[in-house]
Formats: sequence, C-alpha cells, structure tokens
Amino acid sequence: NEMGCWYRAMEKTVGYVRWERALLISSVVTATLLDWIDLVTDILCVVGYAICGAWGWFTIGVAILVFSTVYIAHNAMRDENSKVQSNARFFVAMLQLDLVIEGWVSVRDGRKSIRFARSEFLEGLCESCPQAFLSIYVLYAMHAQSHIWLILSTLVSIISLAYGLSE
Repeated sequence: NEMGCWYRAMEKTVGYVRWERALLISSVVTATLLDWIDLVTDILCVVGYAICGAWGWFTIGVAILVFSTVYIAHNAMRDENSKVQSNARFFVAMLQLDLVIEGWVSVRDGRKSIRFARSEFLEGLCESCPQAFLSIYVLYAMHAQSHIWLILSTLVSIISLAYGLSE
C-alpha cells in the first residue's frame, strides 16, 4: 500500500505516529489558547465600549458574551456518559475550562473527541461570529479604525470562527 512521499519522509525522520500525535497536541493547545485569547480581547473590547460611553454597544457585547457562554455551558452539561456531574460540568464550562478537559481526553484517546469539536464549533458560531459582526460594524459605523482592541478582537474572532467551523 503506497502512502506517499510525505508518509515516507515522516516515517524516516520522527515517525509518523509521533508526527500525528504532535499535530494533535498542537491543534488542541492552539484551539484552547485561541478560545481564551478571543474571550479576553472581546472583554477588553466591551470594556472599551463602556469607557467610551457607548452603552448600546456595551449592552449588545455583554449580551453576546453571556448568552453564548451560558448556551455552550448548557450544551457541555448534557453529556450522559460523563463521569462529572452535570452541575459541575456547567460550572467548568462557564469558566472556559471545558476545552481543557475535552482536549485532554482528545490527546489521551489519540483523536479529537466529538465534544471538543462541538465546543469549538459552538464557540465559533455563537460567540465569535456575532462578536466579529458587531466589531466590524462598530469599526466602520463609528469610524473607530484606530481602536487597537477593536481591531485585534475582530481579527481574533474571525480566526476563531474559521477554526471552530473547520472542526
């Protein structure tokens, strides 16, 4: 069975199994860090709305963050096969630590778990997408092209959205 030149090159150097494991670990760590960075930049952006006195944008930004986090946490607690109680799972997901648990399970099992992929997908769809649209609108409607956190939040949200949807 011919596997191709990439497989042969990996097998001769680091070993294909090690290569796949390193890719899995780097993907899980990157996804988790990207999720946290997205959350931090979104919070800084929402705080910037409050500092500028844009209470309408502040309210919309906080609503997106709160409702998306609660929905993702609610989805995380619906696992019947989990050894963790659903209330504890909800609390862990509210603290944005659910991806760490699911990432650990994914690395342990040697492939991304469906719960990890679902959490990434929901984070991209429910939080990153609305925040990106809001940030882009505020950038152009309010002529805030010099606001660094708004620009950074938009970029990170778009990258997080793309990564979450690709999962």
